[in-house]
Amino acid sequence: MTRGGSGAIEWGHSSFCNGGACVEVRPLGERVEVRDSENPGNIISFSASNWRDFVAGIKNDEFGNSGLTER
Repeated sequence: MTRGGSGAIEWGHSSFCNGGACVEVRPLGERVEVRDSENPGNIISFSASNWRDFVAGIKNDEFGNSGLTER
């Protein structure tokens, strides 16, 4: 994540995103915000620890995503 010209933290997305519908994330203090790039007005906020647990669960295939690969 980088800071834009206004000093705000910019949204980041996966390298799998090719300009289409993407999930975007950004850290915001002790929280992590998530949004859909095609509907950026709807933002979901997680605690940083819940977000880390979610990402670890994906990496450990706890959600049945064995068909997904990491770049």
